[in-house]
Amino acid sequence: MILTNTFEVVVANSGSEALSLTSKDSYSTVIVDYRISGMDGTEFLSQLQLIDPLVSTILMTAIPSLEIASSGIRLGISEVDPENWTSG
Repeated sequence: MILTNTFEVVVANSGSEALSLTSKDSYSTVIVDYRISGMDGTEFLSQLQLIDPLVSTILMTAIPSLEIASSGIRLGISEVDPENWTSG
């Protein structure tokens, strides 16, 4: 199989930098860690929705928290994968 699509990856070092980038350019997908510098991932997603409510988002976290997962779902992420969460 030959892939014909090309992708550009843009990296931001903080939540405010990422929001600035998304306000200037359009992105098909935004991947954010819950522990983004300057704010948490759900705060970032909330602000991102104001800028681009249609962008696809992925929230990554190693914190096994149903509160974080449910907040992310309310903010538009489409799936939560607790596979790597361990208890204790």
